[in-house]
Amino acid sequence: MLPNGNKQPGGLGQALALFGLLIAISVGVLLFSPSNNPAVSPSTPADQATSVPAVMGEATPSDDHGDHQHGEDADKSNDDHGDHQHGETFVRFVNLEDGQTVTSPFVVEMVVSDNLEVVPAGGEVHDHSGHLHILVNTDFVQEGEMIEDDHQHLHFSEGEISTELTLEAGEYVLRLQFANSDHIAYAGEAYTDEVTITVSN
Repeated sequence: MLPNGNKQPGGLGQALALFGLLIAISVGVLLFSPSNNPAVSPSTPADQATSVPAVMGEATPSDDHGDHQHGEDADKSNDDHGDHQHGETFVRFVNLEDGQTVTSPFVVEMVVSDNLEVVPAGGEVHDHSGHLHILVNTDFVQEGEMIEDDHQHLHFSEGEISTELTLEAGEYVLRLQFANSDHIAYAGEAYTDEVTITVSN
């Protein structure tokens, strides 16, 4: 018997139980510590966040950079095209250049900027709408005046943007001019184009 009246085996049992409990707590702390348990590692959310977009089909950071680069290039080319098509009013010969030699008959292709509308002649007159004319070896018609209809002033009154020309051999200045539905020339150089070509038969 101990002085407190407890039997030694009972006291030893309590001590062993307390010791076991302390060991269990220590093991639990070690197992569930963030630094030792990969299941709750602080890096896990970041890893998952990186892999989720790939799983979901979204762009990874490197893909974002690639898309951004491609997007910038696409935007730039679209902007360049847009500046040319939307920001600038123009009419152009498409397939003829200064100094070019062609064989008669030859095709002439024409284009207008997106802010112009090609419509047949004789309809209602609207701003920025009309049709094209090719002037052969003659000056542009003054703005606000009607374009004549003769062998030097070729009208494309149905809204044509291409034609086939038959010219004798020689050098020609071809002038392209846009006019409204009443054949009245628009104001400004933006509505004209000009090329000098040589025709060889």
